[in-house]
Amino acid sequence: MNVAPIVITFTNQIDGAEKLVQSAHKFGWHTELLITKGPYPGANKKFKTIIQSIPRLRDRGYTHIVSVDAFDTLVFGNTQAFLGKLHDHSWPSLVIAAETNLYPDKSRLHEYPDTKTRYKFINSPFILDITKSIPEGFTDIGEDDDQRHMCNWYLD
Repeated sequence: MNVAPIVITFTNQIDGAEKLVQSAHKFGWHTELLITKGPYPGANKKFKTIIQSIPRLRDRGYTHIVSVDAFDTLVFGNTQAFLGKLHDHSWPSLVIAAETNLYPDKSRLHEYPDTKTRYKFINSPFILDITKSIPEGFTDIGEDDDQRHMCNWYLD
């Protein structure tokens, strides 16, 4: 398998992404910044831009696409360690970041599965890996809030 992981992020502040890019490069990751000019357009735009970039990145040979936030993420491991973790989990086609806070719909709390940690709620649009194809319904966000869309997609 020709494995080429990449870290991507969407931002309107190149300076805010500097530490992310430096840390990724230190550990051998390719990076791509998806830049928007002007005021930050919101997470929905971030989610859509990241998803729309996936076919282009695949055409460039990237097999693992990791979407993170520019302003509060650093990379602390190499691509081999990351791919090893995926291998340990039988190469899932999609891995989504988890968080401890349930947002935006607390009425669905009872629908989340129990986990061995307190991290069990969807953290969108922080997609840790898309290895095969984008799952059906994943991209049908429309004008919805990305967090609400991802929580509903996951629970439904």
